[in-house]
Amino acid sequence: MDYTLNIGLGNNPLDVVDICVQLRKLGLTVIDIDVQKTTSTSDWDAEDVLIADVEADMRPSELELILNRLCVITEQDAIAFRANYDVVPYQGGMAFHPNYTGEQYKFNPQYFKTI
Repeated sequence: MDYTLNIGLGNNPLDVVDICVQLRKLGLTVIDIDVQKTTSTSDWDAEDVLIADVEADMRPSELELILNRLCVITEQDAIAFRANYDVVPYQGGMAFHPNYTGEQYKFNPQYFKTI
């Protein structure tokens, strides 16, 4: 199944290449990448975000567990993701750092970036 990930780069200790290496180590195949600037909102400052199209033989719930681990590696509070179904578009989800104690906000397609 194909997925799109949005990974913040603003306070991320890894660069784009290192994040792609980590994605591969976690069992995801990187298909395409892009870096875009997010829009500043009342909740977040604008930052660069890595948009990664990946392929993985797993359900969205399984991917979320993998992305929880990636949040630890990349020191991110959360990573947004969306499954790219051919027939029915999946609305997407959020994977959170295991130690994150803030508001667990919902996936918002308005802020989700794609390639």
